[in-house]
Amino acid sequence: MKADQDTQIAALRERPPQGLTSYWQVSAFLCTCLVIVLRRPDAILHAQFLYEDGQIWYADAYNHGWWRALFITHQGYFETIPRLGAALAILFPFSLAPLIQNLFAICIQAAPVSVLLSSRSSRWGSLSFRFSMAATYLLLPNTQDMMSTITESQWFLAIVAFLVLTARPAHSKSQHIFDILIISLCGLTGPFCIFLFPIALYQFRSRRVPKILLIILFSGCLIQAATLLIAGNSREHPPLGIGFGAFFRILTGQVFMGSTIGHNSFGVILPVSVLTMFSLLGLSILVGSFIVSTTEMRSFLIWSITLFTVSVFLTNEMPPPGVTEWHMLAVAYGLRYWLFPCLAFAWCILYGYSSRRQTLRIACGALICLMMIGFMRDFRYRPLPDMKFNIYAAQLASAPSGSQVLIPTPFNWPMVLIKH
Repeated sequence: MKADQDTQIAALRERPPQGLTSYWQVSAFLCTCLVIVLRRPDAILHAQFLYEDGQIWYADAYNHGWWRALFITHQGYFETIPRLGAALAILFPFSLAPLIQNLFAICIQAAPVSVLLSSRSSRWGSLSFRFSMAATYLLLPNTQDMMSTITESQWFLAIVAFLVLTARPAHSKSQHIFDILIISLCGLTGPFCIFLFPIALYQFRSRRVPKILLIILFSGCLIQAATLLIAGNSREHPPLGIGFGAFFRILTGQVFMGSTIGHNSFGVILPVSVLTMFSLLGLSILVGSFIVSTTEMRSFLIWSITLFTVSVFLTNEMPPPGVTEWHMLAVAYGLRYWLFPCLAFAWCILYGYSSRRQTLRIACGALICLMMIGFMRDFRYRPLPDMKFNIYAAQLASAPSGSQVLIPTPFNWPMVLIKH
């Protein structure tokens, strides 16, 4: 069986690269953006600032100037991508600023699909198989907080960077420029470069990544590590509430069930013994798919598990008094922490279903049926509370120069702007 699998992988790598032409790439990108908009249409129809989008990124760009804001760290890291989104937004009237930022975020979120469907990603599988991967990425349930916000764009940028590092070598000047741009932006946006560096080093040793990308990524690691040591993260951390029971509630409810049936409460209401059994079944699927998948998918799975583990131990969520962070993670849904493990598990299901191992194929086929339920249940996310942004935009326009204007945003993340 292993010999047959090795033969399949070898044949896949010898197959001529398959990818969309330029015309179809543009069409696929526009369709991808449309699907993202349909999942949360209020991001376009009733655009308003959300979380750090307004309170941090736009407020810093507006109050201090976009160039100076680029060099301001947040929680110990440089965050170049969201700050560039805010820099773009201040070029437009304030009434359009949330819309511009959301459009910028949608483009970043759509970028992994374009890379995945290009010929450079042919190592992941055939073009038809990569279409199924792209569709799964687009329809992935339990990801509400990731929709159309520049605050979470760094997570999607990290996926693009991973695809670049595992892609076929660039053969044109435009591809070289694209690779350098993506790796540079990722290196200066959050801590993901630190976790991507081992992937890049492995690919470099296999002569798949040019030295310049490795140097750029390593430089980003040094910069982010230095700023974290100097600036630090002053945010207080309540008790984690570490325990096997709490961990299985998170793993089963948010990852294994969240990526298949979507948002659910099973991780909270089911006994730990039942959750442990489901976790073992999910882990068995991961192991089986790991064996039959490509090197790229194996690397993505290991990378996702690493990020998931670090995320739950270094979470920045602030639960109510008397509630541990892990308990809050077990009941919360749609958080950024679930993106990578949910996507990795969903993609593993696709690889398992395409294998020749009958038991694995049957199990993954059943999970794909459950995923269809999750796709439908979590396709449309609830709109944000309407904070009457247009009213406050008019107040800012009429405010005297130098005055402070407080603008409320959903979920109590108000932004303060000093009128120019």
